[in-house]
Amino acid sequence: MHKEGDLFKDQFFELFQWVSLQEYLQILRYTRHYPGISPLWYGKTGIKGKDKKETCKHCGGETIFEFQIMPQLFNYFPVLVKVDWGTIIIYTLICLLTI
Repeated sequence: MHKEGDLFKDQFFELFQWVSLQEYLQILRYTRHYPGISPLWYGKTGIKGKDKKETCKHCGGETIFEFQIMPQLFNYFPVLVKVDWGTIIIYTLICLLTI
């Protein structure tokens, strides 16, 4: 029997699997120059809240999704299998000031 949240979690994972199968050798999803692209989440757990934007303490600039490391990296570095992760999402700040 499925809990109410299970279907929502499965939808994230199913999309992740589908996109990953389209580009099964892709280990890096770089998106900085494509505004509005969201991370491809591995599952509902660990999703950065859309309402909680990190900002730069110097200029107040927001974070943007820059790139994502995919689990296909395991194929090149088998030692990473010992680490429990689905994907690594990297956000960067767009600073208005040069620090």
